[in-house]
Amino acid sequence: MYKLKMGYIFSSAEFFFTKTAKFPIVIALYEKNYLGMDYAYIKNFSFKFLDREGEFVLNKYTTIDGYINKYPPRSGELTTSPISLYFYTFRDLNSLLRNATFLKKPNDNTIIITLENFYKYAYLHCLKIFVLKLKKEKDDLWVFGNLSPLVNNDFVENYKKFFVFYAIKTHKFFFEDPEIAEKLFEFYQIDESKMCLQKVENFLSKYFYSLYQL
Repeated sequence: MYKLKMGYIFSSAEFFFTKTAKFPIVIALYEKNYLGMDYAYIKNFSFKFLDREGEFVLNKYTTIDGYINKYPPRSGELTTSPISLYFYTFRDLNSLLRNATFLKKPNDNTIIITLENFYKYAYLHCLKIFVLKLKKEKDDLWVFGNLSPLVNNDFVENYKKFFVFYAIKTHKFFFEDPEIAEKLFEFYQIDESKMCLQKVENFLSKYFYSLYQL
């Protein structure tokens, strides 16, 4: 068995002719160890950067794994959305940024959305919008490319109305089908007249900026 002793992270962009979406690559040194290592050890391991100061520790970040479903329904689970709304599956941050979000019709790669779980996918839609903006300002977001999207669960639960409101106001689907938008506003008890899109945008922008900090 082996144990991770040293690790350096660098961007896939260091290799020519790689895809546009950057992702982290690790150069690692292992040593023989009869105990080996488990995931908890890796989560708390300090990886260094090859071209900058600082370190990256997985345990410092919380992802949506276990909080928001990323995959199509399994056997025995709901296969049709009661509000005719679906979300495209994704594996990690890079695939979320690359794929569509809300869809009107199901296929083999869609997640079922209900009134009850809509706010979580509204969160992901918002995350995609703001992280794409952040990529123009920050050159280190590639570090998170192969991780599931980050989240502060308590923040999302406390401000779910903000994510619902912003998603409805920024995705063409809800302009094309105002009836679903009305159902969502009613379910989440959102009074449009009391919400300011610009203020919500500024509020969410600060949240995502602080979330994706090394």
